[in-house]
Amino acid sequence: MIVFGHPGVLWLLPLAAVPVALHLLSRLAPPALRFPAVRFLRSSPMPLQGRRRWQDVLLMAVRTLLVAAAVLLAAAPHWQELPQTLDASEKAVAAVLDSSASMAAYAEEFQEELQKLPRNVRFWRTDGRECASWQDWRPGLTAPESRMALQAASQWLAGFPSTHRVLHLFSDLQTANWADALPSMPEGTEVVIHAPENSVRENCGFTGVRVEGISETELRVQVHYHNWGDEARNREMVLLLDGREWRQAVACLPQAEGVRTWVVPVPQDGHGKVSMLPSDGFAFDDERLFWARGESPHPVLAVFAGQDEALADELEYFTVPALMAEPDGAPPRYDVSVLDAMALAFADLSDVAAVYLLGAADRLSSKELAALKTYVEQGGVLFAVPGASPLAGWRSLQEAGLAPRGAALLEKRPTGIGAVPSGSPLAGLFSGKTPADLHFFAIRRHLNVAVDDVDAVLLKTLEGQPALLQRRLGKGQLFLFTFGFHQQDSELPLTKSFLPLLRELSDQALAGRTESIRLACGEALPKRKELSGEELAGEVDTSQPGLFRLGRHLVEVNPPLAESIPHYIPGDEMQRKLNDAKGGTAENELLPATGRSLLSECALTLLALLLAEAILALPSRR
Repeated sequence: MIVFGHPGVLWLLPLAAVPVALHLLSRLAPPALRFPAVRFLRSSPMPLQGRRRWQDVLLMAVRTLLVAAAVLLAAAPHWQELPQTLDASEKAVAAVLDSSASMAAYAEEFQEELQKLPRNVRFWRTDGRECASWQDWRPGLTAPESRMALQAASQWLAGFPSTHRVLHLFSDLQTANWADALPSMPEGTEVVIHAPENSVRENCGFTGVRVEGISETELRVQVHYHNWGDEARNREMVLLLDGREWRQAVACLPQAEGVRTWVVPVPQDGHGKVSMLPSDGFAFDDERLFWARGESPHPVLAVFAGQDEALADELEYFTVPALMAEPDGAPPRYDVSVLDAMALAFADLSDVAAVYLLGAADRLSSKELAALKTYVEQGGVLFAVPGASPLAGWRSLQEAGLAPRGAALLEKRPTGIGAVPSGSPLAGLFSGKTPADLHFFAIRRHLNVAVDDVDAVLLKTLEGQPALLQRRLGKGQLFLFTFGFHQQDSELPLTKSFLPLLRELSDQALAGRTESIRLACGEALPKRKELSGEELAGEVDTSQPGLFRLGRHLVEVNPPLAESIPHYIPGDEMQRKLNDAKGGTAENELLPATGRSLLSECALTLLALLLAEAILALPSRR
């Protein structure tokens, strides 16, 4: 039979009579008026419109069907197979099978009850799919769509008399899966709850793993766990890296979180796994996979002024190696891309963590600078370093709202870096107690710029003028140098302070930002783009735990944490929720269509009627 996903829309069907009414009104003869100038003309022997009367009737019929087809299409029709007749003793039976991970321990327990169900039963799994029989039911790690399964069963049952409806629910009634608002069953539906006799009340599992480097050869691995039970549990944790194994005994306190830390050598492949022994009733969260080589490298972009090849080569020679330098064996922290200023207009910056504008500000158009401003406001980081024309570049940044307003002068008197301001984040790196050549290189020319109240001065010249500004803009921030990283402006790249200065600024600006992708089983992989705007392609199966690479990104897939919590809804409360009809019965709810959809057939019919209407209407327009 044909049923509708949105039956309320069918109340608009009377609108199909509008073309009939318009046709009948158009047939009314206008009143005859005598006009003296035509009284000597012979009257026409036949009506002018009489020859097209059959076309008008057909056009009226097509337009009537057109309105009716549009209403039916909006009502979401679909075909649903229902039994032709029901005897007094026969009932329509629907069964919803909980496919959540916590049900893995009870699947066999329900087999005897499932075998007793009648042959005409319809099965829906809470992973959103209908199955032919209960043998196709397999609890999995994907977060279930419990509400959708109940909606589908409710809509199917609504096609039967109220005395012939039965719903069987097989579930452990875990709160994590059934806490949301549930659809009520059609009035009169008999609800039968099948729950385990003894649900697991104790669980201790992993909630996360954090990895950070502490030296060139060692990592600190912090394993976070949680005991949701009411009693302390003595467990053993096993860490596996590069075929090597580390074990620790752990006392998990009741209803508490804990952290266990290991210091291990840097692994070669980066694959890590932590296990908890012995396994409990929620076995799926007693293992966790993680990447053991820290975070994915931050994608950064270095933009140079390509018109001045000598300057671009000099800046690239010093800056790019400083960003990419890492101790032997350590994973890279930055994935550096190099771009000419002329090509910046075609770059997609949505997945770029930081942009280094190296001597290229005066080469960018107002449109490109406006795009950089938007990039910073949305959370990006921008480093601007003067080039061959420092003053022109600074004024371009000012016009775009990226630099403070106020006078700016080009100073050509030699100077150097003075004492680091006490509030600067660089004060700890270049303190007076730590010898550094930051204060011994020459600055040959620099900009003397005004500072706004929102700007923080991180470095000053010997005369107290700003050498490095930090300013917040929207969700992001800018770092503006007043002198360049090339021989004409300074000797900073030749010092040992250049690399730690640049890396410290970059590390602090990007602290807390992660490029790794951590997903729960079943979650869709988020979109990531290349600099060209193309999406990163990769086959990542998120239905099961695993470690993957997607371009520069590291992907971790683990079971959903909500499934680990052993809290349950009482069976009588669940029955009350399903029988509660305060919000109306299922016939009045806008439920998703089940069965074979008829939307495509209705859409094709609508298109055919539109074409016929256009053809029939052509003669009347001539």
